[in-house]
Amino acid sequence: MSETDLDDAAFQARLAPLSLQVLPGGRGSLPPATPHEARPEPRRRGVVLAVIAAGTLLLLAVATYVMWLPFTLHQIARTPTRAAVPPTVPAPPDEMLRVLLQRGDAALAAGDITAARLLYERAAARGSAVAATDAGKTYDITYLLEIGARGIQADPSMATTWYGKAAALGDPEARQRLRRLQGNQTP
Repeated sequence: MSETDLDDAAFQARLAPLSLQVLPGGRGSLPPATPHEARPEPRRRGVVLAVIAAGTLLLLAVATYVMWLPFTLHQIARTPTRAAVPPTVPAPPDEMLRVLLQRGDAALAAGDITAARLLYERAAARGSAVAATDAGKTYDITYLLEIGARGIQADPSMATTWYGKAAALGDPEARQRLRRLQGNQTP
């Protein structure tokens, strides 16, 4: 027996268990080679292996899907509808306001006026009069000069808007700053 015949026999022996599942009729081995096929082409082996691999992957995919489907259907059945989901409970507003104001003050102390503005505006959106006043200060030219801020653009209209919101929420400092700011703007 030549080395090629041994390779072919070993190849067929390895494929025999798989061929029971793949080949029609359940033959236990590949059909015998004809005399002119003493040396099987490597391409034929590649094709056979590719077919076996594709079949195996297909079987694996189908098995995975079949195992996954009942679990998914079970999860879908257990998922409540939107109407049945209770509303989420927000964090206590006082604690969130405290944190936003504290971080705004820290940003202002560090000279980061832009970050302080954002933090104060978020706290003001939650209903804080003090935060609205502080947000107005970050736009007020008088306040920016008082703290020695550099490189930040003042915006009197935004300062007026924020002081107005704070005054509407009842902050006396905002009323005072708003009167002063409106007095400076009239010619």
